Amino acid sequence: MTSRASTAGGGYVASERIEGVLDGRHGTIVIQHGGLADGPDQSSYGNIIPNSGTGDLAGISGQVMEFELQVLTLAYKL
Repeated sequence: MTSRASTAGGGYVASERIEGVLDGRHGTIVIQHGGLADGPDQSSYGNIIPNSGTGDLAGISGQVMEFELQVLTLAYKL
């Protein structure tokens, strides 16, 4: 979901199911993330949904960050 309060501000929230391989482990995770913009100031936040990991990713936990436009970075523990 995306919302724009004005030409200078807005925000979004999203939930995504991702399938892939992390450190040689295959499975899926669900992440929830969002961001805010207030003129030139922007911030993002997100987490791996607890207990959402499947396959070899069962038990994964962590955070999701957007340091680069449209590129999400995971900081996680397996």
